[in-house]
Amino acid sequence: MLTSKRKKIHDAEAVRLFTQEHLTMRQVGDRFGASGASVWKVLHRAGIRRQDGERATVTCDHCHRSFVCVRSRWRRGQRFCSSTCYFAFLKNPAFIQWRQGLRIARKVVAQHFDLLPEHTVHHADSNQCNNKIHNLWVFASKRDHHRFERGVDVQPIWKGSERF
Repeated sequence: MLTSKRKKIHDAEAVRLFTQEHLTMRQVGDRFGASGASVWKVLHRAGIRRQDGERATVTCDHCHRSFVCVRSRWRRGQRFCSSTCYFAFLKNPAFIQWRQGLRIARKVVAQHFDLLPEHTVHHADSNQCNNKIHNLWVFASKRDHHRFERGVDVQPIWKGSERF
């Protein structure tokens, strides 16, 4: 005689995890040692629809207004209610653009570091006219540089300020 060792899914806890913490059905199932389908059956019995856990009310990181977004966007990190808020958040008032700044910065860095074509040079003070070695950093790729500029914890592979 076989006995089932499945854990019991607590209905109220499963509903809370799905609708308030916005975990997926599979993640809720992992907490109880059950499948996503088993969680779906529990939620269905409780009158919870799939879309009830898909949307969350969050606050815009720029204008601080509340808005509703889907779980995948909510869980990614920074949240913006519109593209206008997103681009306003990215705007760096300290940025000073100079057409030749990056070309000159690459030449300066190449004297101290083996610079590859895929490496990206970054001005630490956002002033492209300031090409002093202590102001220049190198990122492994454009992707790493963009992620750093958007607040992700990405470290440069070289910092001029650590050389001198």
